[in-house]
Amino acid sequence: MGDKHLYEIIIEKSLSRDANDNTGFVFGANHTSELNTFTSSHPDIPLLIPGIGAQENDLVNLMKNIRSENFLINSSRGIIYSASKDCGENEFADTVRESAAQLNSGINSYLNF
Repeated sequence: MGDKHLYEIIIEKSLSRDANDNTGFVFGANHTSELNTFTSSHPDIPLLIPGIGAQENDLVNLMKNIRSENFLINSSRGIIYSASKDCGENEFADTVRESAAQLNSGINSYLNF
């Protein structure tokens, strides 16, 4: 393996074998340095990024380190568990909708549309 980490070798092998451009990767939101390096050299490869919300990683730090617009941030528990356990159906829907909108707004504030 030499000076490379295992994930770097896996990325290289995956990219060299996929002739159909059907490759995407998952990077945790806490690995901002690696995300910066990867997205700087591969801005067109799609990414799934978990770790925002319930896992409490920093959205601002994450967004400052992504050099691509080809990503999806997953925040399942941070959104669906944002409402209190004893709330009604309407309050649940409103709270979940607001949590998703806040995350979306936070992401969009760093993108150049």
